[in-house]
Amino acid sequence: MRRAERAGAGNFIVTVLLIITGLLFSPLCSLAADKLLSRDFVSVNLNAEVTVYVAGDNLTPSEVLKNRSNLPVSDSLMPLEEGQALWQFIDVHSVLDRASSLVVSIEKPGVDEAGVYTLDARGNLLSATFLTASEPAAEYYRQGALVIPVTLQAGVTTTLAVRLKDHGIRAFPVYLWDTQKLAERQQNNLLLFGLTMGSLTVLFGYFLLTWLYKQTRSRFWLSALAANCLLILVWVQGELVTTSGLQQHFEIIFTLLMLMVCFVLSKLTRHFFTRVPQRVLLMQSIVPGALAIAALALGNPFFTFSTGCFAMPVFTTLFALEALIYRDRRIQSLTFIYLVAWGLFMVAFTHCFTNMVNGISFDDVSPVMEILIVVLSVMALGIGAEIQERTVSDDQLSTQRRRISDLQRFYDLFRTAAEGLYTSTLDGKLKTVNPAMCAVFGYDSEGDMLKSVTNTATFYANENDRKALVAELLEKNVILGKEIRGTRADGSEFWFSLSCQLKRESDDIYLYGSVFDITSRKEMDLSLQYLASHDSLTGAMNRREFELQLASAMQARTEDSPPVILQYLDLDRFKTVNDTCGHKAGDRLIKEVAGLLKSTLGNRGLLARLGGDEFAALYTTETEESAFLCGNKMLNAVQAYRFVWDNQVFNLGVSIGMVNSDQIDASAEHLLSLADNACYMAKRNGRNCIHQLKGNDEALQRYTEELDWVKRIQSALQSGGFELYYQPLMPLQTEAGGDYFEILVRMKGDRGQIYEPAAFLPTAERYDLSPLIDHWVVTHTLSWLGAHPVQLADLAQCNINLCGTALADEYLKLQILKAFEQHNVPYSKICFEITETAAIVQMDRTLEFIRTFKQLGCKFALDDFGTGFSSYGYLRDLPVNCVKIDGSFVQDMHTSPVNKVLVSSINDVAKAIGMSTVGEYVESALAMESLRAIGVDFAQGFAIAHPAPLDNFVRL
Repeated sequence: MRRAERAGAGNFIVTVLLIITGLLFSPLCSLAADKLLSRDFVSVNLNAEVTVYVAGDNLTPSEVLKNRSNLPVSDSLMPLEEGQALWQFIDVHSVLDRASSLVVSIEKPGVDEAGVYTLDARGNLLSATFLTASEPAAEYYRQGALVIPVTLQAGVTTTLAVRLKDHGIRAFPVYLWDTQKLAERQQNNLLLFGLTMGSLTVLFGYFLLTWLYKQTRSRFWLSALAANCLLILVWVQGELVTTSGLQQHFEIIFTLLMLMVCFVLSKLTRHFFTRVPQRVLLMQSIVPGALAIAALALGNPFFTFSTGCFAMPVFTTLFALEALIYRDRRIQSLTFIYLVAWGLFMVAFTHCFTNMVNGISFDDVSPVMEILIVVLSVMALGIGAEIQERTVSDDQLSTQRRRISDLQRFYDLFRTAAEGLYTSTLDGKLKTVNPAMCAVFGYDSEGDMLKSVTNTATFYANENDRKALVAELLEKNVILGKEIRGTRADGSEFWFSLSCQLKRESDDIYLYGSVFDITSRKEMDLSLQYLASHDSLTGAMNRREFELQLASAMQARTEDSPPVILQYLDLDRFKTVNDTCGHKAGDRLIKEVAGLLKSTLGNRGLLARLGGDEFAALYTTETEESAFLCGNKMLNAVQAYRFVWDNQVFNLGVSIGMVNSDQIDASAEHLLSLADNACYMAKRNGRNCIHQLKGNDEALQRYTEELDWVKRIQSALQSGGFELYYQPLMPLQTEAGGDYFEILVRMKGDRGQIYEPAAFLPTAERYDLSPLIDHWVVTHTLSWLGAHPVQLADLAQCNINLCGTALADEYLKLQILKAFEQHNVPYSKICFEITETAAIVQMDRTLEFIRTFKQLGCKFALDDFGTGFSSYGYLRDLPVNCVKIDGSFVQDMHTSPVNKVLVSSINDVAKAIGMSTVGEYVESALAMESLRAIGVDFAQGFAIAHPAPLDNFVRL
């Protein structure tokens, strides 16, 4: 039901628009019903002269004539309903003296039913001719028109009745012609039709041939447009309609041809205006086809013709907008010509449509004019195509000139490029080279190189490199910066970097490549790689590379493979040479010893310098016995070696620690640490020997204990497991002007026990944890003093111990300065104690640290003096404020004259330099009195006070 309502609404709108258009383009129909037939009679348009009635198709002419006043007038273009027919009546009065031969011409091919009747004045039927489309009579069709002859008697009035019935639009051009005049008219129109057909045929042939020659799509579509216009002309002329037997489908085929014109013009628009979006062009191509399919599916001539009538203006508007919006600003005339052509098309279409609606004959001059207009529009589009092609040709010529210019520049670049450029086939035949390519491979000229090189495989030092390169190229198509070892023309080898790609041209595959010499960089890279993995002084493997090799060997170890054996070597008495003769002599000694160890070890193992005077040997193919023999050979070689410097001869020794991975389950890092401990045991066993670590070895047990202490120290640092203690210093020569005490550190155990420094400090020093402990002690001491202003006010001097590695730690120095500022402790109240040994080993760093804090007001004391190098020269050179005499001399000085003399000597030298002195380990009153008698300034020991927690501080 809704479909019927929509169809009715659509029919109404179409009818209204068709009527309005018909009224705009034609005069109103006349209602005159009489015509005088004289000698000058030519023709009369019955649609314009008489009224058209709608009556039943089963009525006779006499019945319709009698009742015509009661019949409805045809004022619509809608198709006739079932059982209806159109009737026209005209009274013709002949004034001639003879019978007249006339014809009724119905200028609509394919009318369903047509009848022509003559009646006398009384309404009696004189003659009747009735034709149907289902039974066409060929003698009645002439140039597509249905021509029915009638004869009128002289001197009487005859009523001429015309009956028409059709399922298409209600528009039938009906003419009454003089027979002779009609023949003359058709002859003239046939001539015009032939000229028009010839013009379109010429245009079709011209566009088709030029398309075949130029292969431009616009000319193909122009030829299609000319062919389409030819079909429309032939179809409208009517001859093809009658001969094909398609009279009933006249409107449908006419509409399809018009939609084809729209489709072809959409294709032309695409080529004329390339900026039109693809989705718009796709829509323009699809819509005509969709409308054509719909027309064929419906099979309704009225709806089909209505669709075509509305499609043409819509497409015209759309194409005109596209031409204006997406016009090519380089070819302004193209837009103008395109719009003119479309305007001509619309004029022809509008005129044709108006004639069909108002019943004007196709045999009139106006249809021929319409075709001529179409011819002009096709020619205009052809001119536009010519202009566009000329512009495109000019652009192509300009592009070609630019390309030639670019090619010339490229050739110049090719000739002058610093990189070697070449072209070859995939199988290696050289095609082109530039001068730089010749220079890279050592040829005199391009011609010489092309002649001499039969295959690019000769460029490669290893012919397999080219095979691998080609395989990779076939897979990836491009290779960038591949480094290859090549061969020059003289046979010398060098390194070059190759970038290339494959290109297909016709049926061949070519390789385009660029080459430049990287020999210097490659040698530098290899040198850097060597330096990254080898010791620069000795040429032996460095620690980093040795650890990687060790880890790799441990990972590759299997049950059936030989054991991984590691030897850790530490030279004995090397420091004596270094300190006596200087670093230059020490470097030379290390270099000579490394060479000696390499030659002794040979290919049995890998030798590495781990740092300083420490070496390591790694065995992966030897048994334990053969590895031990190799180690013993190295030991004997070093022992027999003599180092000479400035007429001085030095003999050396080496302590070796050895571990076997089959006997100890450990990681690579753990294994190296165990070898270090074994070396330490070798030194303890008298030096210049080999100590092999076993599963139950004392060194292994000691190492395990040290690892346990390391974990405890790290835990104490993180969780506050240390505690500050203090031990007072008593002035011996003057009264105390304030509190003097030394800060000590203890570690708290898991069960509340307190560990002395002797339990954990050696491990901390061995594993570089001492600076962290010193940092904790300094910051917590300054924090405690800042939190106890009374004790800080009474404080004269607080001594804090620093290890040797802490003095060289720049970060620790900054943290100490920060702690002073944070807790507002005066620098003058703090005295840092450093050991004699630590101060001497890192003299430069020690002096820098002392100068920094002495300038701020801090004091420094040299701790345990007399147990290290015991050189008064060092005492003179170190800018310390105090000397603490080692307790081993103080403990029994009252019973040992030698110790008493030593303490007195140290005290006298210190006083002469201007330093104060402190006697340590004062455990009796007699020792304290001896110190006072000698002139020592302070005493420290159990005789004065035992160490106590700082939080329980009590003044002395």
